[in-house]
Amino acid sequence: MQKINGYVAMVKKIFEKLKDFFINNKFCVKITELIANKVLLINQKLQLLRSIAHGILALISIVCLVVFGNEVLDKITSDSINNGQSLMVNIITNELFVGNLYKQNNDVEVEEKKEVVLDNIESESNISLRKTMNFDKNDNRGRISIIITDLGLSASQTEETISKIPTFIGLSFSPYAPDIQTWTNNAHNMGFEVFLNLPLQPAEHLFDDPGPYSLLSHLSQEQNIKILDKLSSISDKIVGFITKSTEIFSSDQVAMRSVISYMKEKQMILCYANMRNFSTISNLCRESQADCLLAEFILDEELDVDEFKKSLYKAQVEASNSGKVIIYVNSYPQNIEALKLWIQSQDTEKYVFVTPSSLLR
Repeated sequence: MQKINGYVAMVKKIFEKLKDFFINNKFCVKITELIANKVLLINQKLQLLRSIAHGILALISIVCLVVFGNEVLDKITSDSINNGQSLMVNIITNELFVGNLYKQNNDVEVEEKKEVVLDNIESESNISLRKTMNFDKNDNRGRISIIITDLGLSASQTEETISKIPTFIGLSFSPYAPDIQTWTNNAHNMGFEVFLNLPLQPAEHLFDDPGPYSLLSHLSQEQNIKILDKLSSISDKIVGFITKSTEIFSSDQVAMRSVISYMKEKQMILCYANMRNFSTISNLCRESQADCLLAEFILDEELDVDEFKKSLYKAQVEASNSGKVIIYVNSYPQNIEALKLWIQSQDTEKYVFVTPSSLLR
């Protein structure tokens, strides 16, 4: 036993001397980025190669954690941690999933991922859940609608956000939020329109892991529809789904057509945010006669007050020019406080704040 302990101590000492070198040269980060760039070039249909590359990436991450400590791992996964995403690479089709990270009270808690069987919830008509506002047809004021995104991952932050904002603002919850049905029920009962984040395959899906509820282009339409069914069953109070601007799933028109047809069938709103595909998505929505909104302004970073105000001013100009605008705002406390003050300062003779569904009229 003494020999073993001595060997372990020696190995630890060697790695301790090497650790600073590897961290300073971003060894693990560079290797991981290299693999990611190569994987992005692989055809999505070559699932075996994708799985091998994912496995190598996961192995490197584990080695970095065990050998070099948390410093290197923090460099690789900081974005995922901030967004409440999976710590390691999630290979959905191979059932490899490490867990969800929930950031709460400045501490990161790791929740073990378990298989959850969702019951089908008998819901009232999704159209009846909407809080559509009526307007005089001669009212020419610019209409501004706001949706707060990524709610539910932090209980304290979500509660504080909801307590500070007016009910014409839409609320979108992460499908990975603990106790999400209670959150959505409470929000609906308070008078808010409730949405759910729709995770779509992101451009850098090796690092920006969308989780097991994500729609992926290499899955069949049937598999993606099953995921949509699970998402729809999370709560019976949601009026629709919102997407993020960094996804690439919607570039597949066939896959996206089935998603939009699903929204039409379920009478749900799809709020779409990838500007590169606005024209295509608009055409698909008209073709399916589905209720879709296009989010032109995405404030999903914790901006300083001046930058935040500049972005909101641009949204005002767009509302004046086109008659309406929809804005995503991430639920960072600093953003919410600045948003509240901005709303109070608006000239109600020029602009009117409306619920998201009101922009469909």
